Amino acid sequence: MNDKTYTILTGATSGIGYETAKKLYLKGHYLILGNRNPEKAKALKEELLGLDGDGCVDLLKLDLSSLVSIREFANKVINDYDKIDILINNAGVFSRKLSYTIEGFEMSKGVNYLGTYYLTELLLDKLRQNDSAKIIMVSSIGCYWGKLKVSPDFFNKRKNSFLDYFNSKIANLVHTTELASSPANSSLIIKAADPGVVFSRIWKWHTRFGRSLEKIQKKIMKTAEEGSRIVVELVTADKFNKSDSVFVQMKKPRKLPKKVLNSKFRKEFLDFTEQTIQEHINTKKT
Repeated sequence: MNDKTYTILTGATSGIGYETAKKLYLKGHYLILGNRNPEKAKALKEELLGLDGDGCVDLLKLDLSSLVSIREFANKVINDYDKIDILINNAGVFSRKLSYTIEGFEMSKGVNYLGTYYLTELLLDKLRQNDSAKIIMVSSIGCYWGKLKVSPDFFNKRKNSFLDYFNSKIANLVHTTELASSPANSSLIIKAADPGVVFSRIWKWHTRFGRSLEKIQKKIMKTAEEGSRIVVELVTADKFNKSDSVFVQMKKPRKLPKKVLNSKFRKEFLDFTEQTIQEHINTKKT
């Protein structure tokens, strides 16, 4: 191992993740990119290696819609790398049509929250071995419209594409806030980044009206490059390190939603999350 910064980044083949990967590579990071599509990942690696930077790139298979894939990825990271400096949970989906993960979770909540939660928890001990490690959760202003509850069908039942997405984002924020407040993680810097309203593939439309709307969205929304700036800032700068604020944007911290501030609810919801995941893991074993 060398003295480079070892950074795990999920969802790097497009959008904010793509722009973040380029910037961190140019800054000399050793990137461990977890991606579902090997062809896109290989093309990205070739592009990065063609840049005028001194970073490194490893490609590891990671499908956040599969608990088995997540566990395999985490095990490989734990066994193959002496240290991990930074975990950037960027990957996410916006599911327009009803679809499910391999374990049967609604896709947005399953990938954006449950998959990311499981990956983070599996890597926590590895990150704690490093006194200056960081966990960065790429969040969304949509978290303010999320509605969480502890009920048997919460992760499986479809509401609508936007609410399911918003629910996944406020759930991420619950997890991030609880991680940041735990004494066990006192050596870690744990933040959620608000990149603003960024135009990305999730806004793609397939109707004539939708394509017209898309042109307007491109003009008023941030670019992926602009959205990536807060992520890179949290990774590379010390500006927010000593701040108690968990949810931050470029200029100032954001207030947490009331549900997230409720420590009793956070614990209840995360216990529910852990129980849900463990039940599916045990089902697979039997």
